[in-house]
Amino acid sequence: MLEVMSILDGYLKVQEPRDDMPIITELNDGPAVEFDMGNGLVTRIPSRLIEIAEYLESIQSSKPEGYVP
Repeated sequence: MLEVMSILDGYLKVQEPRDDMPIITELNDGPAVEFDMGNGLVTRIPSRLIEIAEYLESIQSSKPEGYVP
């Protein structure tokens, strides 16, 4: 899920966004919740970002094989 969230919020951005890709600033609006990053670190993440990442993972044809720690 971390990989999906990093794509959505651009955290691990390796290039500039394409002109045809929307920027959705509302992902960071609303309440934040504590989220285990998978490596023992807990951080506050916008709950909307988690919900969207969970939804996108649920509609993938196959589960991700690995996660970004």
